[in-house]
Amino acid sequence: MRKKIAYELSDGERSSRDIAKIIKPSHTTVGNWWDKWFKLGLVEQTEKYGGSQYTRLCSLTKMGIKMPEIALEGE
Repeated sequence: MRKKIAYELSDGERSSRDIAKIIKPSHTTVGNWWDKWFKLGLVEQTEKYGGSQYTRLCSLTKMGIKMPEIALEGE
């Protein structure tokens, strides 16, 4: 489930550290997931941060995949 949440949170604005704080794996784990998803063509590197962050190509919820509610600070 954490991978799905990490994918959904990959919006090009959040860093791997930001996502790791929410779902609790290490930021290295999130980075490894991004690398794998990039190779599979599921995410793309953002230009905004010099390619160090990624954004999903399609939301899982828009594909009909149910996601748990994610409590985010400030939202």
